[in-house]
Amino acid sequence: MRKMTHKLVPILGIIAILMLALAPLAAAADQVFEGKVESVTSSVTKTGDPYVRIIVTETKTLSGATYTVGVPVMAFRALADRGGKFAEGDTLKAVVSPRTFEGRDSYLVRAWLN
Repeated sequence: MRKMTHKLVPILGIIAILMLALAPLAAAADQVFEGKVESVTSSVTKTGDPYVRIIVTETKTLSGATYTVGVPVMAFRALADRGGKFAEGDTLKAVVSPRTFEGRDSYLVRAWLN
């Protein structure tokens, strides 16, 4: 019985570590995002596909302090055309996929809702 316990503990530890490592991936499901547009920039990728970067105001809370930050919302190819029609002060509403790169949040547009 004792030998089986010695083998079981490391296996359970590995499973726990994997679950913790994969949890952020499961939390990155598509969501509805709404925010006020600060700026809109249109351009093309290296391959010639159009894209638009919209900076949107997002309210966050950390340790009880509420603050606003500008978060980039990116739209590529066919979605870029609609995204380029937003102006400063407009309200953006879209289905997005959240992304984090080097500690900074951004969103990738999957569908426009307005």
